[in-house]
Amino acid sequence: MARVRQRIDDDPAADASLDALAAEAGVTRFQLLRAFQRETGLSPQACRRVRRVQRARDLIRAGTSLAEAAVYVGFADQSHMNRAFLQVTGAMPGAWAHTLG
Repeated sequence: MARVRQRIDDDPAADASLDALAAEAGVTRFQLLRAFQRETGLSPQACRRVRRVQRARDLIRAGTSLAEAAVYVGFADQSHMNRAFLQVTGAMPGAWAHTLG
């Protein structure tokens, strides 16, 4: 599980399928889901979404536009990032960026 988690942490923008992650870990998809959930409290996809939002937040803090940040971290577009950002942080990215001053 450590290798799968590291892969997600290293490149959350990569579109690794559950099958690919399971193969890398040497387990079935179902074993991966159960073990990853037990270890992290999240599914691999939820973990990837959280990492993407964290990276987007860092980019926005550094002055990257919302649309550019969304594409850079692997969201299909800004609206997908907005939904994930709200789900993870409780705020929309534009409102969050506005609080940075």
